[in-house]
Amino acid sequence: MNNTPRILVDNDACPVKEKILKIGSYYGLEVVMFSSIAHYTPKQDARARWVFVDASYQNVDMALFNQARSSDIVVTQDYGLAALLLDKSCRVLHHKGFLYTKENIEELLLIRHLSGKIRRASGKVKGPKPMTVAVRERFESLLEKVVQESLQE
Repeated sequence: MNNTPRILVDNDACPVKEKILKIGSYYGLEVVMFSSIAHYTPKQDARARWVFVDASYQNVDMALFNQARSSDIVVTQDYGLAALLLDKSCRVLHHKGFLYTKENIEELLLIRHLSGKIRRASGKVKGPKPMTVAVRERFESLLEKVVQESLQE
């Protein structure tokens, strides 16, 4: 089995694609972008391999999960997918610049569940804060650190 890390990206709503492509290219890592066919564009960046799947619910997540190896670094904002990937021993990052861990994933899933209940009851919950330059830089620093650690193993 190949233990070289790859960077796998849940791409449909990823606001840090350029940072990922830059770091992947710099370290010579394969970057794989998983997207719904609904987000298809004929012009894909050559620094990545692109995987397009049917637009059905969860297909992008399942395609990414099925291809993930324990040596991989994954970028997703989907807490459920992150939980599954942690069980595969992947390193999983959120685009806001934090690592998902066995210690924080249960709380994140609980908050997501409670927020969903409030929304279904016609309540209001705060949406995500906007992406700032500082958040993008925090993500880039974290990804570079994780890549360097992965390459040393």
